[in-house]
Formats: sequence, structure tokens, C-alpha cells
Amino acid sequence: MKCPKCKNKDLLVMEAQRSSYDILTCSGSTSKSFAVLRRFRCKECLYEWEKS
Repeated sequence: MKCPKCKNKDLLVMEAQRSSYDILTCSGSTSKSFAVLRRFRCKECLYEWEKS
């Protein structure tokens, strides 16, 4: 894993956030699904991004 901006590998992993979203199943009901997003920050150029 490296910074998309400056390609540095020295990253800071921030707090993971759980975001829920609804999935429509074939039967027509919705089921909740959770995506865990992690925020990364490059220690070199301070660029921040999220990845699930």
C-alpha cells in the first residue's frame, strides 16, 4: 500500500468507519450490509484517502 500521490509507503491509518447500506435482494426485501472504510494519510505529503 502506498500513497497514490507521492508513492511513499510511510502511511498513517486512521479510524475505520462503518457505513451501512441497503442491498435489494431478489425476493424484494432489503438486507443491511456493512462496509468498513479505512482512512489513510501519507506522512510525507499529508494526502488523505479512503479505502474499503
